[in-house]
Amino acid sequence: MKKIKISELDNQALFELGLSKERHILFVDDIGIKKDNIPALNELLKTRQDFFINISSEKDESNKNYISGNDLLTALSEMRNLIYHASLKYPLKNISIFAKLINLRSLHLYGDLPKDMELKPLDNIENLESIYIENGLTLRQDVYLSMKSTIREIGAGIFRMESFDKNPNLKKIAVLTGVSHEEEMPKKLPELEELYIEKGKNIRSFNFISEMKTLKTLELNNIPTLKEIPDLSNLEDLTKVILTNLRSLENMDAILNHPRIRTLILENIKCFNIDMLSKETAPRLKYISVVSDDKNWDKRTKKLLEEKGYKDYNDN
Repeated sequence: MKKIKISELDNQALFELGLSKERHILFVDDIGIKKDNIPALNELLKTRQDFFINISSEKDESNKNYISGNDLLTALSEMRNLIYHASLKYPLKNISIFAKLINLRSLHLYGDLPKDMELKPLDNIENLESIYIENGLTLRQDVYLSMKSTIREIGAGIFRMESFDKNPNLKKIAVLTGVSHEEEMPKKLPELEELYIEKGKNIRSFNFISEMKTLKTLELNNIPTLKEIPDLSNLEDLTKVILTNLRSLENMDAILNHPRIRTLILENIKCFNIDMLSKETAPRLKYISVVSDDKNWDKRTKKLLEEKGYKDYNDN
């Protein structure tokens, strides 16, 4: 999703955003939103329920014509997907401030958060499907989320799989920092379809991925210890792989030889060699996007991929 700064946009510009075919993250900076633009923004959020809005708890009281900080939680009643950053100056004290946002489907919390905040106020949000807690899940939070049947996606700084309840309802997990007892993940998440791992701290081996047979999307980002992609041959539903900033990666044969993968997105993956691509070993691979620090190399690679019959995912 593309991030668009909307604090200074007028009503016409907000209306035109709603006509976009793309999904967007609407970023609100510390100045907030003009009071006159709140109705138009609510209308946009109502019609484009796939948009995310990104706000901070920082409050600018110098301009009375703007609404900022936590006051936006009251003003923007049509929010469906919220990314919220709690600042050091205005930390999040408890989660009850979100309880009135009954239309929320996604609530992603970052920044200065309480270590073990009570999640029960989220009972009011009957259709909540996705929740991210940057500083990690506690046992109490894990128990609550496992009992909330609408939850399909969880993101957290640290997952402690040894205490994580088995949850067949979960379709996506986003590991923002690391996992302990990662070998428990296939058993605890038997129906998982999307797995995102960043940093990969405490993960002793990535071989557990080989046992996650229901995965459709795998995304690995900025994992300095990962040298080889594990065996993916048992992942018969896997169709999309995204690799980003895997500086130590030496071998990605498990991806390039996978018969089901249709989309491959690579960013700063030095071991990628276009000569390794073959329609025989990866017959369904159709969309490939390759980005590096060298823009000239990117252009040459894109041209070579087109000559081989592949399409750029970003142009799709």
